[in-house]
Amino acid sequence: MSNEEALATVTAALPIIAAAPSEAGLIQELMKRGVSRDTARQLSGFVPSAFGRVALQRYSPRFHDVYCLLSEVDGTHLVLPLTDEPIYCAALLLAQEAAANGTWNMQLHQLVALGSAEVNAINSLHEQGRNIHGLKFTPLILLWDIGPRTLKPGFVNPIPDFVPRLDNLNPDATKQATPPKPWWKFW
Repeated sequence: MSNEEALATVTAALPIIAAAPSEAGLIQELMKRGVSRDTARQLSGFVPSAFGRVALQRYSPRFHDVYCLLSEVDGTHLVLPLTDEPIYCAALLLAQEAAANGTWNMQLHQLVALGSAEVNAINSLHEQGRNIHGLKFTPLILLWDIGPRTLKPGFVNPIPDFVPRLDNLNPDATKQATPPKPWWKFW
């Protein structure tokens, strides 16, 4: 998808994303309107995150410039640069322009941003009275197939120790206790 096509696609999808009652409902609605399944999933994952990041800038958060595709089937993952995603880049550009030009619309842009995990995390912490300035977020994690993806030559994962786990993403999963260290390990 070219940058121009991505910009047009995101622009057309913004009102649909803002009005969607759920992620699944959004994907279904976009597909009803002729958007491919892969593109609908990309719009659902990347657009709210891009708008959320712009909405949160006043809190000086630290975001990764990569995202993680995580297989729900076998737990394998792939870390990729967000800048390789035309949908994400188009959404980020639109959000930055709306914020810079003073055209940020609460009924459109803010509703799109509210679909992001980052905004939801900040809102939850704020409601608990916690400090929300300068937070460092994990990479965006997408739990579905968004179409074929490959690593470009020369890309080095900036967070090689980041290994998302499905059980950590499921709030209903029971947490296992860390096994005790053997008696002979002092460190």
